[in-house]
Amino acid sequence: MSIKELSKIYLNWEDDNQLFNLKSNSFPIYALLRMQLYHSFLFGNDVVEEFTKDSLDKVKKISITKVLINSLSFFFSFWKLKKDILIFSNSANRKKTGSVYKDILFDNIRDEQCEKSVILEFPQIGTYHYKNSYHQQHIVKGDFFYALEKIFKSKLNIEEIQEIISFITKEYLSLWEKVHETKINSEALNNQMILKSKRNLSRIVIYKNLLKLFKPKHIYLKAGYVPQSQIIIFIAKQLKINVVEMQHGHIYSLHGGYVYPKNSNLGLFPDKIAVWSKYYEGILFKNGWSYDRIKVLGDYTELEKLNDSLSSQTMNTTLMKIKNNHEHVITIVSQHSIEYVFVNFLKKLQNLDKNLGVILKLHPRLQEKQTSFFEKELTQLDNLFFISNVDIKECFFISDLIIGVYSTVMIEAIEAGVPVHLIDCHESELLCDLVDEDLVVLSSDIDKSYDLIKSVPNKVKEYKFRDKFDKLSVIELL
Repeated sequence: MSIKELSKIYLNWEDDNQLFNLKSNSFPIYALLRMQLYHSFLFGNDVVEEFTKDSLDKVKKISITKVLINSLSFFFSFWKLKKDILIFSNSANRKKTGSVYKDILFDNIRDEQCEKSVILEFPQIGTYHYKNSYHQQHIVKGDFFYALEKIFKSKLNIEEIQEIISFITKEYLSLWEKVHETKINSEALNNQMILKSKRNLSRIVIYKNLLKLFKPKHIYLKAGYVPQSQIIIFIAKQLKINVVEMQHGHIYSLHGGYVYPKNSNLGLFPDKIAVWSKYYEGILFKNGWSYDRIKVLGDYTELEKLNDSLSSQTMNTTLMKIKNNHEHVITIVSQHSIEYVFVNFLKKLQNLDKNLGVILKLHPRLQEKQTSFFEKELTQLDNLFFISNVDIKECFFISDLIIGVYSTVMIEAIEAGVPVHLIDCHESELLCDLVDEDLVVLSSDIDKSYDLIKSVPNKVKEYKFRDKFDKLSVIELL
């Protein structure tokens, strides 16, 4: 069954069961669970793992000292939050440009809204905040809110939450077994959804008090579908605060965060979403968004400047060594939860000549786990290299070909002028629009991909995913 068909079945199911009407503390609990349930259903992945992945790794990396120090700094800077525009960001958005770290999503926007805005920046676990950040004096560190979430616990109706989750679990299992014809550990799923619901429902009072205290007129944020954003949007609607979501990556067809449910009067979607081009406006319109809520703003990010800054002089030495020792280089971008797809794709690698160097780009946060898996499943070869903590754009610079499934990196590679192959599998249907536009090639194994780059010149069809940033249109977001 195609992903498009599965998506239609899922949307009908959530509408038939009126899942968004199930509320505790006036909040629709299902909104906190939708992404994992929808994603797992479309791909047939382990839904319990969807709720548990990364959580333990994040906890291990937390620096209590940094959280405490940054939380104390909040009390010396919280007054800055009294602005018309409150930007919710994360230090993970910052990339080094020159001598400073710029927020690639919001700094250009803030430049145009200058004195009206402030950035509330939450920490990326591991790096936290950069000392030499652009707009440093207009940033308020958000660690305090993470600390407050651990200390302050809202009064919750536990029985009501358990009853709602039990209903969702029961109906989801029924749908899953009917379509996928397999079983799920119902107790494990039920427990994970209860934990996630309790944790996030406790945050509502904290963010409601934040918005009521500082009374912004407008909020900018990214990824409106994650729990924190869903809570902020829901509260903002109650307080009549305008919310704008900024596109942060490729919006592919049937992405769970951008597929409008049939019951659209939910108070869980932003008033407007700013996108990079007409291409993305078209995708959102097909997914149920009205044109009046989509603003084509152009590329307001710092990504283009970052691409221009790459050169052989700044390249990672490991990557340059791979390039110098091989006639052809292919970079494969792995993705969590579908590692088996990459194992099957690489089976013929041992038959290929040594003129080919293959980089398997691992997820930085999952490096240890993925390395262990791939080393066990793949025969160790001299021309297979596991790479994690390297900017993927550096891989573009040395690669004849980029291969993946549905990662945003596929879009970035096309933009960088590098040929792209998609592994021919169920999950790659999410980028079916790129196949239809003849922007990528579907490939069943590494052998076929290697033959193509050896025999066919590296010609890439030009396509604009990003229009030029229209600075004058920023005011129309308000």
